Amino acid sequence: MKGVGCGGGGTLDILKPGESRTEEADLSKEFNIKKPGPYKLRTQKLDTDNKAVVKSEALTITFTAAP
Repeated sequence: MKGVGCGGGGTLDILKPGESRTEEADLSKEFNIKKPGPYKLRTQKLDTDNKAVVKSEALTITFTAAP
């Protein structure tokens, strides 16, 4: 499994249990993801109030070859 890390902007939303958030990102601008297979993604953000880095759980996505 390939691992990538990505920093960047965005907004910090606090979700309640059962809520979700959907975002789109063109990862090909930052990473070479031309090979099919599983990739593990996660994000992190600095919590400026607590001066702590908050990390998401890992998300595994699988890219397949275009037909």
